[in-house]
Amino acid sequence: MILVARWIFSQNKQMDSLQNVINNSNTDTTKIDALIRLSMEYVFVNDFENALLFAESALKKAEKIKDKSRIANSYNRIASIYFFSHNYSKALEYYFITLEKDKLSGNSQNVCMTLLNIGNVYDDLSDFPTALDYYYKSANCLESVEDVIGHAGVYNNIANINNINVSFGDNGITSTFDFKTYSPRFGILIKFCFCTISET
Repeated sequence: MILVARWIFSQNKQMDSLQNVINNSNTDTTKIDALIRLSMEYVFVNDFENALLFAESALKKAEKIKDKSRIANSYNRIASIYFFSHNYSKALEYYFITLEKDKLSGNSQNVCMTLLNIGNVYDDLSDFPTALDYYYKSANCLESVEDVIGHAGVYNNIANINNINVSFGDNGITSTFDFKTYSPRFGILIKFCFCTISET
């Protein structure tokens, strides 16, 4: 209970600090960055309405000053809010817009991560072939920018999809096998093979 209280206090303090920056900063870019960060703070407390409000405010300010990078970041934040609130159709809509904005801003790293986020949406929707398609696109992109950790993380997602469930006849025993999966470009082992057997 004490830990929860401390976390809430810390969360409120962070929100207040960001709101203070928004109210008092004379720099548009600083305000935009604070708005984007504040929107995520509201996501953490499941207040998606306010999260969206601040993200959309960031987008308007970024468009006003024609800041391509922050326009892309604002669209990404809006997409992530829809994702966390399980509005997957809107999440995809805004992630695809984000992808185009990332390309316009010339930020290859963000392009890679947006491809990953799109894969995550399809993964949650259980559209695994499409999810894998975007995961592999993200992996190739991350390889091109030599992001070792990100590349490994994507292959972990691929491993999760490629789990195999096998039922053994009528005895009600199910075994789940997980392949060894590697990040080929960097030779990193992502996930050890394991087997669990349970009676149903």
